[in-house]
Amino acid sequence: MRALRSVLTTRGMAFFLSGILLFLAGVVLGFRDITRFGVLLVALPLISSVLVRTRKTRMRIERHTHPERISVGQDAHVTLSFENVSTSTTPLFLAEERLDYVLGDRPRFVVGRIPPGRVRAIDYAVRSHLRGRHHLGPLGVQVQDPFGLANRHAVLPGTAELVVLPAVHPLSSNRQPSAGVGSEGEQAHLIALHGEDDVTIREYRDGDDLRRIHWPATARTGDLMVRQEDRPAQRRAVVLLDPRPSAHGGSGASSSFEWAVSAAASVAVHLCESGYAVHLVCAETVETTRAAETMTADEIL
Repeated sequence: MRALRSVLTTRGMAFFLSGILLFLAGVVLGFRDITRFGVLLVALPLISSVLVRTRKTRMRIERHTHPERISVGQDAHVTLSFENVSTSTTPLFLAEERLDYVLGDRPRFVVGRIPPGRVRAIDYAVRSHLRGRHHLGPLGVQVQDPFGLANRHAVLPGTAELVVLPAVHPLSSNRQPSAGVGSEGEQAHLIALHGEDDVTIREYRDGDDLRRIHWPATARTGDLMVRQEDRPAQRRAVVLLDPRPSAHGGSGASSSFEWAVSAAASVAVHLCESGYAVHLVCAETVETTRAAETMTADEIL
């Protein structure tokens, strides 16, 4: 009886129990028509449950997100493709995409019949108020018979991942970074002090270019001296993020840690766009020894 309840819908159970009552009433009262009608009501849900259980179809599910990475509060469009890889047409079914709770309500949609070898695509949108890696799927499906007496639930395997980046706020600067020699800014000041190239003098070595011989130094020392030219050092910045739970308060999207992540991301992106070599120091970069490496804005996010 428990297995039957898991297959029959509320309407199917009503048909089944009503059929039993009518069958018993017809036998007791001696009315054959009522007995036949009771047998019909009992048989319909049973036949429907057998048909729903025995009908097998195979589908391949693919998910494509655009864009693949979004920021907090930005919409991502997901295309869900159903490909019928069986030899028979799929029945009409109800599909429900299982999502992480931060992505909003689970989208539900009715998928029509799909002929063998054909593909049907359905689009839906998601939005997250919390950064991180969130899962799309698996897909739950529910198949019913035409009378709505029996149904079958199944979970189609396959998931996709949506990356939600921290919110990046544009930062303004009173002084724009220098664009080259002669413009205002720290780089121009450095060149004004040291020249366009930072020049040092050393002794001549075999293989050195003769065009780099520094004749005044050669005349002064009596030995061949050459110029060794070094480019000015690139401006560097270190962004530090403290992930310790004891250093932050609150929880979820409104916690101080999420605010710190957003602030660090905004500062790092601004520095990268300003021409700085940015190093990110946090628990992950320290463990992977990437804290000593220069990172781009995409790598930091």
